Amino acid sequence: MLAIKIDNKDLENSFLEFAKDKKDTLDNLVCEAIKYFLETKGKKQINYQKKDIKNHIKKISRKYDETLCKDKSLSHIEDSAEFIHNLRRTN
Repeated sequence: MLAIKIDNKDLENSFLEFAKDKKDTLDNLVCEAIKYFLETKGKKQINYQKKDIKNHIKKISRKYDETLCKDKSLSHIEDSAEFIHNLRRTN
């Protein structure tokens, strides 16, 4: 037998209302909650709400700067794997 003491009156009332809505006893509800906790404890689930990308997207407009693009261009590289390998060696 396990006894659980809930000091928070709001939490206790929420549990009681939830049990009443489910037409179940508080004991069964608490047991199911503990089982769920133990089953999911090792899974390390991350719950998050996905946002609508249309509401959060921002368009960045900038004038074309040819000098900036020439400095950043990597078109002179023929073998990217060799370039990265050599770059890592020198740094």
